[in-house]
Amino acid sequence: SLRVTFYKGSHASPLRRRVKVRGNTNIDSGGVESIAWLDLKTQLIAELGLAPEGPTQQPWAVFTALGERIVGENDIISKEADEIGSNKHIMHSIAASGMVVVAQGGNWMWPGVREGFQRTIELAPPKNAATSKESHNITIETLSLKPLVLSIEGFLTDDECDYIAEKAGPTMKYSSVSLKDADVGRASSDWRTSQSTFLSADNDPILQDIEYRTGSLTRVPRTHQEYVQVLRYGTSEKYDSHHDYFDPSAYKSDKSTLNLIEHGKKNR
Repeated sequence: SLRVTFYKGSHASPLRRRVKVRGNTNIDSGGVESIAWLDLKTQLIAELGLAPEGPTQQPWAVFTALGERIVGENDIISKEADEIGSNKHIMHSIAASGMVVVAQGGNWMWPGVREGFQRTIELAPPKNAATSKESHNITIETLSLKPLVLSIEGFLTDDECDYIAEKAGPTMKYSSVSLKDADVGRASSDWRTSQSTFLSADNDPILQDIEYRTGSLTRVPRTHQEYVQVLRYGTSEKYDSHHDYFDPSAYKSDKSTLNLIEHGKKNR
């Protein structure tokens, strides 16, 4: 059997409920591998109120306390007992973690825990020996829980910042915005007067290392990232306050934006 304590919001939240998930007594090996992931999944849904995947909802997923993905809502369970993704592997990973994080939407976010909470994370070493073989330590601090705001210290070195600024200079141009249907015809400068550019990491060991570092921090593969974006604000230049989210109902005539967000399912 497996004793599970449920918390909602973060592990610092008030105690929700303790339950005991029993395994199949007909399995000789006993232990956590006798517990069906589907039974534990049912408990997670009931206790945490997890929303199922839908037209505008990504499937949820279970992670270790350090952001390693264990299993997702709709993952197909391998029938090979010793393979990654098998019931045995899933249940052993959950039990070995001691504490797991269930993320609605399926993407990892470092839990806030409480305001002022700090954690030091060792990021994966860079892939390019031409730059550095050392791992990279950063500090994440929780500035706010609602909304969740985290600060990250030590992610870029001074030399990397200087390199990015120098490389970005020649391609900087005034930024644009995606216009809502009600704003078609207005200039982007009504909201945004900053300058920006994107930098490709192709054939650039320094930017490639930064992208791998980003993947290690966010637990999102480098293949899922945008290029490095650089912003520049001159005197009096601005970007008005806005939601970094596209409401599909406000972009009905913008097929490009609707396709980008898959009509709201893959939104920010």
